[in-house]
Amino acid sequence: MNKIKSLTLKLICMVLIAATLAGLVFLVVYQGADYFLNKRIEKSTYQNEVYEYAVDLQNYVLENNLSMEDEEEIFKWTKRGNFLYLILYKNGHVIFDSLGEPPEDGEPNILEENEWTTYYNIEFCDGVAQAFILIAPGYKYYILTLIAGIILGLMVFLFTFIYWVNKEITYIKKLSEYVKLMEGGPIDQSIDIRGVDELSDLATGLEQMRLSLIENIETEKKLTLANQNLVAGMSHDLRTPLTSLIMYLEILRGTKQSHEQSLYYLDKSYNKAMHIKELSDQLFEFFLISKEAKNNKSVPVKIKDALHDYLSEMALILSQKEFNVEVNLEWWNAEISIRFDFLERIMDNITSNILKYADAEAPILIKTSYMPTTIAVIFSNKIKTSDETAESAKVGVTNICLMMDKMGRCEINESADVYETKLIFDIMPKS
Repeated sequence: MNKIKSLTLKLICMVLIAATLAGLVFLVVYQGADYFLNKRIEKSTYQNEVYEYAVDLQNYVLENNLSMEDEEEIFKWTKRGNFLYLILYKNGHVIFDSLGEPPEDGEPNILEENEWTTYYNIEFCDGVAQAFILIAPGYKYYILTLIAGIILGLMVFLFTFIYWVNKEITYIKKLSEYVKLMEGGPIDQSIDIRGVDELSDLATGLEQMRLSLIENIETEKKLTLANQNLVAGMSHDLRTPLTSLIMYLEILRGTKQSHEQSLYYLDKSYNKAMHIKELSDQLFEFFLISKEAKNNKSVPVKIKDALHDYLSEMALILSQKEFNVEVNLEWWNAEISIRFDFLERIMDNITSNILKYADAEAPILIKTSYMPTTIAVIFSNKIKTSDETAESAKVGVTNICLMMDKMGRCEINESADVYETKLIFDIMPKS
């Protein structure tokens, strides 16, 4: 059974349900009272009451010396009792009717008798007329029952309708409390989503907003921690070459050196200065990537079209630098979501790291590895033994991982002498 997906339709259905319940309550009350009153009214009691009215009418006629033509006086007598109906007959014709004009000649005007009807002879000053008297015993109770049934029906209608409205209002207030919590309080409590209507759509939107806020907060925490670690690491990495640079410059300033020794310390100073520049460039790139990542989106591209040119260019550069490159690439007919500006920087950083820290005597392995929903591009090399080790802050690696977070993820595996970088892209489902 499909659920109602509109508050308007729900309101209409609730009004119909409330009206149906109110009608059923009214019918039960009225029919029950009618059955009870009918049981209480007996034939003998009814006839006794009619007889008392007939005796009272006869006394009224005699006291006022009325004739059959004194219709106004007779009509006044019918007002003595509540719900009293009187018909007078003369020679089989209606001569007085308390509810209207008597029928014309030739029309039927004699009521058929049954066990509940009796005619009484009333003596007027100008003759005798037959009187048919009809009363409604307990009629006032019928009216009261009718009123009570209507009141109870209205109460049931209002209670049912107000109950539903209050239920929806309570849910709206609950959503309002969630909004206030998201403004400045804890947002770990999930939002209750119920029904399928505009309110449930609103609750779903708020839940998505809550999850987005949690994700943004977690991302902010990670970025803050990464920035703190980066500052701490960079302060150490910058001081190390800077201290060496200052020391070499002091040597050049303080003592007389031979031309060869001066060139040696100048060369050392230049290398340290370039190292500092490289670290500062990586630091600048880190903050630039953090800013750009928020403003651009990835695009879907065939796997081969996205990666083939970059990997071929990398293999060519490494080969020209006399590295032994082993390539094992396989291309699936599928798409991945990438950012070309990030991918180019990632390949440049990986190439730069291999050139600086890889052992040229050992092969550089570049291969692809597939899982049902991902493709991994793996770069593996042996670490060369040298005094010039990688910067402890690993800003370049941090930048690679930060850029890969927008396209997939990055994994770094490092053993005693082997360094492996794994770029993992999510394969987009086929539409």
